[in-house]
Amino acid sequence: MEEISKNKSRLVVFDLMRGYFLFVIIIDHLLRFFGFWEIFTGRGAQWVSAAEGFFFLSGIMIGIVRGRRMIRTSLIDVAKKCWRQAVTLYIWGIGLSLLFSALAIILMGNAGVKQPVFIGSNTELIVQTLSLSFNYGWADFLIYYAVYLFSTPLAIWLLRNKLWHSVLLISLIVWMQTTTIMGSWQILFFSGLVVGFYKDQIEDYFLELNNVWKKSFSSAIYALSAVTLLASVYFTTIAEEYGKVGSGNKLLGANLESSREYAVESLRVTFDRASLAPLRLLLFYLWFAALYLLFRKYQAWMTKRLGWILLTFGQNSLYVYIVHALLIFALNLIVPIGQHWVINVLINTGFVLLVWLMVRSRFLFRFIPR
Repeated sequence: MEEISKNKSRLVVFDLMRGYFLFVIIIDHLLRFFGFWEIFTGRGAQWVSAAEGFFFLSGIMIGIVRGRRMIRTSLIDVAKKCWRQAVTLYIWGIGLSLLFSALAIILMGNAGVKQPVFIGSNTELIVQTLSLSFNYGWADFLIYYAVYLFSTPLAIWLLRNKLWHSVLLISLIVWMQTTTIMGSWQILFFSGLVVGFYKDQIEDYFLELNNVWKKSFSSAIYALSAVTLLASVYFTTIAEEYGKVGSGNKLLGANLESSREYAVESLRVTFDRASLAPLRLLLFYLWFAALYLLFRKYQAWMTKRLGWILLTFGQNSLYVYIVHALLIFALNLIVPIGQHWVINVLINTGFVLLVWLMVRSRFLFRFIPR
């Protein structure tokens, strides 16, 4: 009993992190800038976003719950659970996409309608949505997650046979052969799956290191993360806002404005999001490691001070993600983007609290997956 309690305690850090990632995703999807909270989210414009962390953590949790904890359960039963959840997410994913698409077509003239609206017949819209060739957005993560879950039993079988390197190799090959988010981002999920399956062994390995090595390792991760994060902020948020050619900005000097724009564009390609460019992938693992170390170090404080929202979001992640998509679609139709910053702060704060209240009141818990 004591061992089970200890294992559950170790998972709190993942719930806290997942809650934080969801908070960031919500604020960035709202696009209400300036609205204060993007100071802590980066507007989703940095070289790595919270979305990658969400997928990686999803893989870790599946590796723990469906992999390690069900190690003595028949693979058929594990597969049934994975596929049942995959079907549920597929239905919700295509259902929301069709709903949003239909409403967007009906409300075509509304400034809050997200573009692009599907161009083609209604039959083509349905067929392409069902075949995963088209997704309206806001809740597209559900589709990716569903596809990955269909392949999860094979990965778990390989892990049970100590073929973790085969899981990573197959995932790496797929990542190298595609430039779509669905194909590229699977490497986050399946590398997370491996980490989750071997979580205890990985933690034990680092715990056995002497204090000098552990301190040096942590310091290096923190330092590299800080430097690259500052560079990312400078070459995205600051450079794109204040360094445009002809803006008259003297941040680096007028004669360097063109060079700055060229550098910004080159870095955007270097850290491409859709293809999950190599440097973006490596930087993600670095930043995730730094964030994990911080959350582990201050886990007790965060649980006490921020657990009311981070744990609530993290332990009901699918519900929060689905609800936020529905509410954002409705909000944009009613209140257009581009309000005064005071209004933006109120909207951002009120929106997050509304989602929190819906979770706490268990609103539609019987119908919406959690």
